Amino acid sequence: METLQIFCNLYSEFISNPFTLTIEDGFDVDEISSEILINNALNPALNPYYSFLNENCKNIILESNPTIIWIRGKIRLSTITLALFAKNANPAVHICVVGHSSEYYSLSKIVDYLKMNKLLFNVIDSIILDDDRNTMKDIYDCVVNQGNLHSVNNILFFDKEKQEIVQTKTKISKQYISDWTATRRKCITSKNEISASQLANVRLWPNSKCFWNKCTFCGINKKYDEIHYGDSFANVDEIVEHIKKMYDQGCNYYWFIDEAIPPATISSFAQN
Repeated sequence: METLQIFCNLYSEFISNPFTLTIEDGFDVDEISSEILINNALNPALNPYYSFLNENCKNIILESNPTIIWIRGKIRLSTITLALFAKNANPAVHICVVGHSSEYYSLSKIVDYLKMNKLLFNVIDSIILDDDRNTMKDIYDCVVNQGNLHSVNNILFFDKEKQEIVQTKTKISKQYISDWTATRRKCITSKNEISASQLANVRLWPNSKCFWNKCTFCGINKKYDEIHYGDSFANVDEIVEHIKKMYDQGCNYYWFIDEAIPPATISSFAQN
């Protein structure tokens, strides 16, 4: 980390000045204001990413002339720049933001503000709020077949006829524990170490939020839909069976990534 920080300091002073390069966030630029993002994106003097994107990415977008572009993750100066390259070349291209939710960040937390942000939706056509994998398929089918985006659940989009930002209804596909199981890749280790193939991240109850939901500082629960499927913390036997199958395949260590599990439920799970 110290070496990387020295590198960032040198790069900032001798190459990217007046832009400061950071370890955590790339270049230190304002990425909160949509107005600043859009106004600065195509200005090389105000966008430290511009020259690289213009030289290495712009032609790829122009040559492929895509019908849809997926912007993955947080909306950044770099991705707005790419979106504007595409829009200027083909105003009909549909640009959708997806996969923006992380442990502490999600556009779903600020939906009320996004509904007022017409400037952003001059560049972005839609934002997927939930159920990414299935909703992406629905948007793809809708755009390719020239359908109406009102029919696609779990999104924010700009209705060009009404000139307003619309949030469609929330309808989430039920998720299963297998959807939230991530085993580590295999590796060779010494006898005193745990092999990566023996470890797994598992979300035991993928359709559940934190059951307590009383921490005033917490916004994590807002990432999840408001729909519950009966007793969210039921089916302990099925979950134990899933863990047993993983154990039989050589996985001995588990990191449970649920937001919270009620004490009675985790006790029952442990006993089983």
